[in-house]
Amino acid sequence: MVGEDAVSVKVYAILSRRGTFSELSIDASTPLAAMCIDLVGRAEILFDIEEAFDIEIPESHEVVERFRCLTTAGATVELVRGLVAAKEARA
Repeated sequence: MVGEDAVSVKVYAILSRRGTFSELSIDASTPLAAMCIDLVGRAEILFDIEEAFDIEIPESHEVVERFRCLTTAGATVELVRGLVAAKEARA
């Protein structure tokens, strides 16, 4: 996790709470499946992300589908960055 930004660190912490890897062993290439994060776990992660970043994840089909199709920790971080940026743009 050396050199990771605040968004990555928070997302990795959330993933480690819901998965089987320690926060320090997660990087952008870590597969969610390897962490034993299933679809139910991904739904719980959505709620954790909303709370951690004070954002509301739209319940649109597109966003839900993007979360469902995430395969790596890095892809999750990038999606969260986009949602945080959208929130900041609205402020």
